[in-house]
Amino acid sequence: MKILKYIFVLLISSSFVIAQSEDDVNKKASYLINKHEYKKAYLQLDSLYTLGSYNNQTLYLLGLSSYKLGDIKKAIEYYELLLEQDNGANRVRLDLAKCYYDINNLQKAKELLLYVKNTNPPQNVQDNIDQFLEQISQKSRTKFTVFAKVGYLYDSNANAGPEEENAPDLIGAFYSKATDDTAFTYGTNLNYIVKDDEIMYQNSFGVSKVDYQRLDYLDELTGYFSSSVLFQKNKIRYVLPVVLNAQKIGHDSRYYSKWIDFRPKMSYQYNKNTTFNLQTLFSQKTYYKNSDRKTNIFSITPSSRYFLDGTSYVDTAIEYMQENSKTQSLSYKQKGFNIGYFKAYTKLLNLYLNLSYARLDYESDLNRLDKKYNINANLSYAISASKLYGVLGLVATKDQSNYAIFDYERVKLSLNFIYKF
Repeated sequence: MKILKYIFVLLISSSFVIAQSEDDVNKKASYLINKHEYKKAYLQLDSLYTLGSYNNQTLYLLGLSSYKLGDIKKAIEYYELLLEQDNGANRVRLDLAKCYYDINNLQKAKELLLYVKNTNPPQNVQDNIDQFLEQISQKSRTKFTVFAKVGYLYDSNANAGPEEENAPDLIGAFYSKATDDTAFTYGTNLNYIVKDDEIMYQNSFGVSKVDYQRLDYLDELTGYFSSSVLFQKNKIRYVLPVVLNAQKIGHDSRYYSKWIDFRPKMSYQYNKNTTFNLQTLFSQKTYYKNSDRKTNIFSITPSSRYFLDGTSYVDTAIEYMQENSKTQSLSYKQKGFNIGYFKAYTKLLNLYLNLSYARLDYESDLNRLDKKYNINANLSYAISASKLYGVLGLVATKDQSNYAIFDYERVKLSLNFIYKF
């Protein structure tokens, strides 16, 4: 019997020590959060969570510190776990509504706010909820945004030419030797979104210009207009965009082209971490100064996105594309794949890296075969939160062909500043 008493006392003592430890860690974490040391607070709280020695206050502080660190998805997980254990924690529902609002899940944010409002909270809380609901209502109906961009570009092979000078290709044209140049880039983009409970309509208009310093004949002026319908049924999201494009290249010898794209896309939310997509493209392009190059393009691209955590994800995709041109030597079939990685280091700094490979089988009697390797990287920093962004970009391309005349390598380095009005 004495042994049983000792065991009982030991268990009670251990529980008291653990409870004290949880309270101590929670108090210290609260202190660190008030001092804006969110990472230190999270690490201390996470040690309790990993051991399974946590209480509701620990979960709340984990959610709060995760949110402050920019990991909104993880914050949602902690808040929802807390609600499973304490369904009456309406303060948590308000914080959770803010999380869903930030990731643009307005319907979920609205449901949480209405739930709290129906519990008849104090008048000041009701007033704050009403203001938040009005904010959601305005955002969910219409949204008009304008972006402006200015940048500088270095292009190691602006004309995508081979290493050999003025070498004739097999269809009678001539390729100039690879030439580097720099360029100023400009652009503006206008977006207008209208939403209702089930459907979203999005219209966009944009103009961009690439102004090379020496190779004026490669200057580009491009304009586009797109109109899209977006809606969701159960776990499947549908996007039906139509895009009109027009482009001018050069100055003295004016060269125009226009094309129209239809790009339907389906997205399936498999689970909280994984989304599967299927996108197709139907495109027709007309060259005003060279009508024989009129082309029709079809492509299909299955892809997936997997969230490693709330701040990073991996994209994978495979693509089949077929381009049919009136100029037979320019018709080809393309197969390829790409993999991308996104990481948000903070709310201000993020990185996206993409690697791709494509094989192009041309349909002419020449049996031309090209292989393209591409690296694309963008490092973005919010200089002024939600307003001014700086983007450092890299695009490296290597084209290998069974005809050496088509071989080329190209590296583009860019620095752009984007302002959101």
